[in-house]
Amino acid sequence: MEQYGHSKQEWLKQFLELPNGIPSHDTIARVFARIDPLEFEQCFRSWIKEIAQLIQDQGADYCLALKGNHQYLHERVIQLFERGEAIDWSGVEYDFHRTINKGHGRTEIRRYWTMPVTELFFDPDQWVGLQQLDWSWRGNPADPRAIRSLET
Repeated sequence: MEQYGHSKQEWLKQFLELPNGIPSHDTIARVFARIDPLEFEQCFRSWIKEIAQLIQDQGADYCLALKGNHQYLHERVIQLFERGEAIDWSGVEYDFHRTINKGHGRTEIRRYWTMPVTELFFDPDQWVGLQQLDWSWRGNPADPRAIRSLET
């Protein structure tokens, strides 16, 4: 971070008073050590939701990747898609798309599922304007390192 600060010092001066210059990496480490991780996470989530609201207010859409950083919701969404797969999507509103690419001596398959949020038992106030969940899988079906990801 110190190196970044030095490379962007002129730009940072627009927002920060830096009478002693860019803080050293030790100073930056001490500041971060004093931050409560749970409080920081709560502030960050609140900030993301505010940004989503601003985007919606301007009539635009947004896409957020859902990972382990929102553990409870992440687990619920994974369970939802796995349940859909387990019942072969019978009675579930969804869309599916698959691509197969061959090159460099390998085959990569990408699979994409989407479903409306109405399939979730979900508090709509949590994510403003949330309409759809997307799930993607990339890799070779025989490869245990295949990657699954969620986007909302």
